Amino acid sequence: MASAQFPTAVKTWADRLDPYAADTNSIYAEITALETYILTGRYVLSSSTTYYVRPDGNDSNTGLINNAGGAFLTLSRAQAVVGKIDLSIYNVIIQLADGTYAGATFSSPFIGSGSITIQGNNATPANVNITSAIKAMGGAVITVKDFSIAVSGTACIWATNGSSITFSNIVFGSSTGSHIRIGSYSYIGASGAYSITGGATEHIFLNAGMFYCQGQTVTLSGTPNFTNAFINFTGTSYGSMSAITFSGSATGTKFLIGNGASVVTGSASLAYFPGNAPGNLQPGGTIDIPQASKRTGYFKYDFSVDGGAVGYFFPANNEVIPSGAIIVSGMIRVITGITSAGLATLAIGTNNTGPGSLMGSTAKATLIAGYTVQTLATYAAPLVTSGSGMFQINVNTAAVTAGVIEVWIDYYTI
Repeated sequence: MASAQFPTAVKTWADRLDPYAADTNSIYAEITALETYILTGRYVLSSSTTYYVRPDGNDSNTGLINNAGGAFLTLSRAQAVVGKIDLSIYNVIIQLADGTYAGATFSSPFIGSGSITIQGNNATPANVNITSAIKAMGGAVITVKDFSIAVSGTACIWATNGSSITFSNIVFGSSTGSHIRIGSYSYIGASGAYSITGGATEHIFLNAGMFYCQGQTVTLSGTPNFTNAFINFTGTSYGSMSAITFSGSATGTKFLIGNGASVVTGSASLAYFPGNAPGNLQPGGTIDIPQASKRTGYFKYDFSVDGGAVGYFFPANNEVIPSGAIIVSGMIRVITGITSAGLATLAIGTNNTGPGSLMGSTAKATLIAGYTVQTLATYAAPLVTSGSGMFQINVNTAAVTAGVIEVWIDYYTI
């Protein structure tokens, strides 16, 4: 009789009380939980609980029974109910049946030490479709898995304001924002394999937070395109992304890293990120790769040693730049001005990045003693060597008759 005074969900739970149960401690715990509900508006879990969400459900139901008469209709209703629970030491699963649902925002930390998991169809995650963001904010901690998600908006899964999301077995579809967005000192981590079937502005956008994925397999299908970059890390951010196996390919820039952000890829080259355009290491960005080092390359063109005939040649004072090197900066300085009987032009590059890749065709009138210019390879537009090679000079239009030029480059290699 007394249980009728409580909301339907509490009534269903209270009606489970067995006055003849031998476990009097269990009965006492449930009575204490009811007392807590009366005093605080929260009821305390006495066991792990599953809430069901189905396309044929109803948000007036308890959510505790997996049929049309018991399940919720929306994920947001399940979120609202769970947000009023004291988890104690127990866990809650929000089970999504096959179907299509809007996302939900989990906006505050949960009471108790238990966990919250939103899960779909483990065997066929594409059968459960989420059409708007699942967001954790304000200290919320959730796990999501076993569904597909494609959104028109900021992000598919989004953690901000000190929150945390752990995910696995997710299928990321085409989205107008990021697949994964992390900000304001929050965390998102992959605890299992997942897949990508559609493009986005970025697969991961990280601004003041942490992303973790180690030793997982990420499967890409359909060659998705990322309009900004596959990963875009900025601010005080850290990505731990070693030993990932990427299966499939993508188009777009491989990475943008700058403004205090860093990424660790273990022993792998940064070229292993999906994309068909080299990554962009911007000022303030850090590539922290064990076994990797930043090196300086140098060569000098001296007419008295190397000559100046029209065509391309490798100066004698030269060195080999290894395959896979990421050239991020450099400087060109004219020691002795270039002279020519005609309108000679010079270009500088390497045979593994292309002629003119460091300095485009430049007229002799510009190349006077003391002339100094930054290379075309910069942190904003790095060059990645396609094979081992050496510095080369290209002389065009007319032969050079005098001149000395020095070139320095900074590059990363493994």
